[in-house]
Amino acid sequence: MSGEFEGRVALVAGGARGVGAACALALAESGADVALLDAPAGLATPAYPVAGAAELEASAAAVRATGRSALPIACDVRDRAAVRTAIERTGPIDLVVLAAGLRTPVALGEMSDTQWDETVDTTLNGGFNVLRELIPAMIDGDGGRIVLVLGDEGRRGAPLLSHQAAAAWGAIGLAKSVAVETADAGIAVNVVCTTELDTPAFDTPASWAQAARADGAGAEDAAHALRVRHPRSEAFVPLERVVETVLFLLGRPGEAMTGSVVDISNGLSALNSV
Repeated sequence: MSGEFEGRVALVAGGARGVGAACALALAESGADVALLDAPAGLATPAYPVAGAAELEASAAAVRATGRSALPIACDVRDRAAVRTAIERTGPIDLVVLAAGLRTPVALGEMSDTQWDETVDTTLNGGFNVLRELIPAMIDGDGGRIVLVLGDEGRRGAPLLSHQAAAAWGAIGLAKSVAVETADAGIAVNVVCTTELDTPAFDTPASWAQAARADGAGAEDAAHALRVRHPRSEAFVPLERVVETVLFLLGRPGEAMTGSVVDISNGLSALNSV
Protein backbone atom coordinates (compact mmCIF):
# COMPACT_ATOMS: atom_id res chain seq x y z
CA MET A 1 0.00 0.00 0.00
CA SER A 2 3.03 2.27 -0.25
CA GLY A 3 2.06 5.70 -1.56
CA GLU A 4 -1.69 5.15 -1.45
CA PHE A 5 -2.16 8.25 0.71
CA GLU A 6 0.53 10.40 -0.89
CA GLY A 7 -0.35 14.07 -0.55
CA ARG A 8 -3.07 13.42 2.04
CA VAL A 9 -3.22 14.76 5.59
CA ALA A 10 -4.48 12.50 8.38
CA LEU A 11 -5.59 13.22 11.93
CA VAL A 12 -5.40 10.46 14.54
CA ALA A 13 -7.07 10.99 17.91
CA GLY A 14 -5.52 8.70 20.50
CA GLY A 15 -2.36 8.67 18.42
CA ALA A 16 0.24 8.29 21.18
CA ARG A 17 0.10 4.50 21.47
CA GLY A 18 -1.89 1.36 20.76
CA VAL A 19 -4.22 1.35 17.77
CA GLY A 20 -3.84 5.08 17.23
CA ALA A 21 -0.05 5.05 17.09
CA ALA A 22 -0.04 1.99 14.83
CA CYS A 23 -2.52 3.63 12.44
CA ALA A 24 -0.52 6.87 12.42
CA LEU A 25 2.66 5.00 11.48
CA ALA A 26 0.90 2.95 8.78
CA LEU A 27 -0.63 6.08 7.28
CA ALA A 28 2.78 7.73 7.16
CA GLU A 29 4.29 4.65 5.53
CA SER A 30 1.56 4.96 2.90
CA GLY A 31 2.44 8.59 2.20
CA ALA A 32 0.27 10.69 4.53
CA ASP A 33 1.36 13.52 6.78
CA VAL A 34 -0.14 13.00 10.23
CA ALA A 35 -1.47 15.15 13.07
CA LEU A 36 -1.65 13.25 16.36
CA LEU A 37 -3.94 14.20 19.25
CA ASP A 38 -3.41 12.62 22.65
CA ALA A 39 -1.90 13.14 26.13
CA PRO A 40 -5.06 13.95 28.09
CA ALA A 41 -4.63 15.47 31.53
CA GLY A 42 -6.63 14.80 34.67
CA LEU A 43 -8.13 11.37 34.00
CA ALA A 44 -8.84 9.79 37.37
CA THR A 45 -10.33 6.39 36.60
CA PRO A 46 -7.97 4.27 34.43
CA ALA A 47 -6.01 1.64 36.36
CA TYR A 48 -3.19 1.97 33.84
CA PRO A 49 -1.00 4.99 33.03
CA VAL A 50 -2.61 6.97 30.21
CA ALA A 51 -0.44 8.16 27.36
CA GLY A 52 1.61 11.24 28.10
CA ALA A 53 3.66 13.79 26.24
CA ALA A 54 6.69 11.48 25.91
CA GLU A 55 4.65 8.76 24.19
CA LEU A 56 2.97 11.30 21.95
CA GLU A 57 6.34 12.64 20.83
CA ALA A 58 7.68 9.10 20.33
CA SER A 59 4.73 8.32 18.05
CA ALA A 60 5.38 11.53 16.12
CA ALA A 61 9.07 10.64 15.82
CA ALA A 62 8.13 7.27 14.31
CA VAL A 63 6.02 9.09 11.73
CA ARG A 64 8.87 11.47 10.89
CA ALA A 65 11.25 8.53 10.48
CA THR A 66 9.21 7.52 7.42
CA GLY A 67 9.96 10.87 5.82
CA ARG A 68 6.48 12.28 6.43
CA SER A 69 5.52 15.27 8.56
CA ALA A 70 4.09 14.82 12.05
CA LEU A 71 2.27 17.35 14.22
CA PRO A 72 1.83 16.08 17.79
CA ILE A 73 -0.74 18.05 19.77
CA ALA A 74 -1.37 17.46 23.47
CA CYS A 75 -5.16 17.60 23.48
CA ASP A 76 -7.86 16.03 25.61
CA VAL A 77 -10.69 15.25 23.19
CA ARG A 78 -13.19 15.82 26.02
CA ASP A 79 -12.25 19.51 25.97
CA ARG A 80 -14.22 21.14 23.15
CA ALA A 81 -12.24 24.37 23.18
CA ALA A 82 -8.95 22.44 23.09
CA VAL A 83 -10.19 20.34 20.16
CA ARG A 84 -11.20 23.47 18.26
CA THR A 85 -7.76 25.01 18.83
CA ALA A 86 -6.06 21.78 17.75
CA ILE A 87 -8.04 21.57 14.52
CA GLU A 88 -7.20 25.18 13.74
CA ARG A 89 -3.51 24.18 13.94
CA THR A 90 -3.81 21.19 11.64
CA GLY A 91 -5.38 22.89 8.64
CA PRO A 92 -7.45 20.85 6.14
CA ILE A 93 -7.75 17.15 6.98
CA ASP A 94 -8.48 14.35 4.49
CA LEU A 95 -8.34 11.24 6.67
CA VAL A 96 -9.49 10.78 10.27
CA VAL A 97 -8.99 7.95 12.77
CA LEU A 98 -10.79 8.28 16.10
CA ALA A 99 -9.16 5.80 18.47
CA ALA A 100 -9.37 7.54 21.85
CA GLY A 101 -10.98 5.45 24.57
CA LEU A 102 -10.73 4.06 28.11
CA ARG A 103 -11.15 0.65 29.72
CA THR A 104 -12.16 0.74 33.40
CA PRO A 105 -14.16 -2.40 34.33
CA VAL A 106 -16.63 -1.86 37.17
CA ALA A 107 -20.10 -3.13 38.06
CA LEU A 108 -22.92 -0.69 37.42
CA GLY A 109 -23.97 -0.58 41.06
CA GLU A 110 -20.44 0.31 42.10
CA MET A 111 -19.74 2.75 39.28
CA SER A 112 -18.92 6.31 40.25
CA ASP A 113 -20.06 9.39 38.37
CA THR A 114 -16.44 9.97 37.39
CA GLN A 115 -16.02 6.48 35.94
CA TRP A 116 -19.14 6.89 33.83
CA ASP A 117 -18.37 10.46 32.80
CA GLU A 118 -14.73 9.90 31.82
CA THR A 119 -15.54 6.89 29.65
CA VAL A 120 -18.53 8.43 27.90
CA ASP A 121 -16.83 11.82 27.55
CA THR A 122 -13.74 10.30 25.94
CA THR A 123 -15.33 7.86 23.50
CA LEU A 124 -18.67 9.48 22.62
CA ASN A 125 -18.35 13.17 23.40
CA GLY A 126 -14.71 13.21 22.27
CA GLY A 127 -15.71 11.76 18.92
CA PHE A 128 -18.46 14.34 18.60
CA ASN A 129 -16.07 17.15 19.44
CA VAL A 130 -13.57 16.15 16.76
CA LEU A 131 -16.17 15.44 14.06
CA ARG A 132 -18.05 18.67 14.67
CA GLU A 133 -14.88 20.66 14.06
CA LEU A 134 -13.83 18.71 10.97
CA ILE A 135 -17.03 17.96 9.06
CA PRO A 136 -17.93 21.49 7.83
CA ALA A 137 -14.52 21.95 6.16
CA MET A 138 -14.73 18.48 4.64
CA ILE A 139 -18.15 19.30 3.19
CA ASP A 140 -16.89 22.59 1.76
CA GLY A 141 -13.73 20.92 0.45
CA ASP A 142 -13.04 17.66 -1.31
CA GLY A 143 -14.70 15.32 1.20
CA GLY A 144 -12.80 12.85 3.34
CA ARG A 145 -12.65 9.47 5.03
CA ILE A 146 -13.36 8.85 8.72
CA VAL A 147 -12.99 5.67 10.78
CA LEU A 148 -13.98 5.26 14.43
CA VAL A 149 -12.22 2.44 16.30
CA LEU A 150 -14.39 1.13 19.15
CA GLY A 151 -14.62 -1.84 21.45
CA ASP A 152 -17.04 -4.50 20.32
CA GLU A 153 -18.89 -4.04 23.59
CA GLY A 154 -20.78 -1.51 21.49
CA ARG A 155 -22.31 -4.46 19.58
CA ARG A 156 -23.64 -6.36 22.61
CA GLY A 157 -23.93 -6.15 26.39
CA ALA A 158 -20.79 -6.66 28.44
CA PRO A 159 -20.53 -7.30 32.19
CA LEU A 160 -18.58 -4.64 34.11
CA LEU A 161 -18.36 -2.51 30.95
CA SER A 162 -21.80 -0.94 30.74
CA HIS A 163 -20.27 2.54 30.43
CA GLN A 164 -17.90 1.42 27.66
CA ALA A 165 -20.69 -0.44 25.84
CA ALA A 166 -23.02 2.56 26.09
CA ALA A 167 -20.35 4.96 24.84
CA ALA A 168 -19.40 2.73 21.90
CA TRP A 169 -23.05 2.02 21.07
CA GLY A 170 -23.70 5.76 21.02
CA ALA A 171 -20.61 6.40 18.92
CA ILE A 172 -21.84 3.88 16.34
CA GLY A 173 -25.09 5.82 16.17
CA LEU A 174 -23.14 9.04 15.79
CA ALA A 175 -21.06 7.58 12.95
CA LYS A 176 -24.08 6.22 11.10
CA SER A 177 -25.94 9.52 11.42
CA VAL A 178 -22.98 11.56 10.18
CA ALA A 179 -22.62 9.08 7.31
CA VAL A 180 -26.21 9.78 6.24
CA GLU A 181 -25.75 13.53 6.56
CA THR A 182 -22.56 13.61 4.50
CA ALA A 183 -23.10 10.82 1.95
CA ASP A 184 -23.54 13.28 -0.92
CA ALA A 185 -20.52 15.39 0.10
CA GLY A 186 -17.80 12.88 -0.75
CA ILE A 187 -17.37 11.81 2.88
CA ALA A 188 -17.31 8.19 4.10
CA VAL A 189 -17.75 7.43 7.80
CA ASN A 190 -17.25 3.87 9.04
CA VAL A 191 -16.58 1.98 12.27
CA VAL A 192 -14.19 -0.79 13.23
CA CYS A 193 -15.18 -2.72 16.37
CA THR A 194 -12.49 -4.87 17.96
CA THR A 195 -12.50 -7.51 20.63
CA GLU A 196 -9.73 -7.44 23.23
CA LEU A 197 -6.31 -6.15 22.18
CA ASP A 198 -3.04 -6.87 23.95
CA THR A 199 -2.42 -3.24 24.92
CA PRO A 200 -1.72 -1.41 28.22
CA ALA A 201 -5.45 -0.75 28.68
CA PHE A 202 -6.06 -4.50 29.07
CA ASP A 203 -2.99 -5.16 31.23
CA THR A 204 -4.69 -4.56 34.59
CA PRO A 205 -6.12 -6.85 37.31
CA ALA A 206 -9.57 -5.34 36.75
CA SER A 207 -9.50 -6.24 33.05
CA TRP A 208 -8.19 -9.73 33.78
CA ALA A 209 -11.02 -10.28 36.26
CA GLN A 210 -13.60 -8.93 33.82
CA ALA A 211 -12.40 -11.18 31.01
CA ALA A 212 -12.16 -14.29 33.21
CA ARG A 213 -15.41 -13.50 35.05
CA ALA A 214 -13.57 -14.17 38.30
CA ASP A 215 -12.21 -11.91 41.02
CA GLY A 216 -8.47 -12.25 41.50
CA ALA A 217 -7.89 -13.71 38.03
CA GLY A 218 -4.46 -13.27 36.49
CA ALA A 219 -3.33 -12.46 32.98
CA GLU A 220 -3.19 -16.11 31.87
CA ASP A 221 -6.63 -16.80 33.37
CA ALA A 222 -7.99 -13.93 31.28
CA ALA A 223 -6.24 -15.11 28.14
CA HIS A 224 -7.59 -18.64 28.61
CA ALA A 225 -11.14 -17.32 29.10
CA LEU A 226 -10.85 -15.26 25.94
CA ARG A 227 -9.58 -18.22 23.94
CA VAL A 228 -12.59 -20.24 25.10
CA ARG A 229 -15.04 -17.42 24.37
CA HIS A 230 -13.80 -16.54 20.88
CA PRO A 231 -14.85 -18.93 18.09
CA ARG A 232 -11.37 -18.53 16.59
CA SER A 233 -9.86 -19.70 19.92
CA GLU A 234 -7.41 -16.80 20.09
CA ALA A 235 -7.24 -14.46 23.07
CA PHE A 236 -6.40 -11.23 21.30
CA VAL A 237 -6.91 -9.68 17.89
CA PRO A 238 -3.54 -8.89 16.26
CA LEU A 239 -3.03 -5.15 16.17
CA GLU A 240 -1.91 -5.31 12.54
CA ARG A 241 -5.28 -6.77 11.48
CA VAL A 242 -7.04 -3.76 12.99
CA VAL A 243 -4.66 -1.35 11.27
CA GLU A 244 -5.10 -3.07 7.90
CA THR A 245 -8.87 -2.77 8.23
CA VAL A 246 -8.74 0.90 9.17
CA LEU A 247 -6.49 1.72 6.21
CA PHE A 248 -8.72 -0.26 3.87
CA LEU A 249 -11.75 1.78 4.94
CA LEU A 250 -9.79 5.02 4.58
CA GLY A 251 -8.81 4.14 1.06
CA ARG A 252 -10.20 1.67 -1.39
CA PRO A 253 -14.00 1.61 -0.98
CA GLY A 254 -14.33 5.41 -1.14
CA GLU A 255 -17.72 6.95 -0.42
CA ALA A 256 -19.46 3.86 -1.85
CA MET A 257 -18.98 2.30 1.59
CA THR A 258 -20.23 4.54 4.39
CA GLY A 259 -22.16 3.95 7.60
CA SER A 260 -20.79 0.43 7.96
CA VAL A 261 -19.53 -1.38 11.05
CA VAL A 262 -16.73 -3.90 10.51
CA ASP A 263 -16.02 -6.38 13.32
CA ILE A 264 -12.51 -7.63 14.06
CA SER A 265 -13.49 -10.00 16.83
CA ASN A 266 -11.90 -13.45 16.44
CA GLY A 267 -15.34 -14.66 15.36
CA LEU A 268 -17.29 -13.27 18.32
CA SER A 269 -19.41 -11.14 15.98
CA ALA A 270 -20.86 -14.38 14.56
CA LEU A 271 -22.87 -14.53 17.79
CA ASN A 272 -24.47 -11.11 17.26
CA SER A 273 -28.23 -11.24 16.76
CA VAL A 274 -27.98 -9.32 13.47
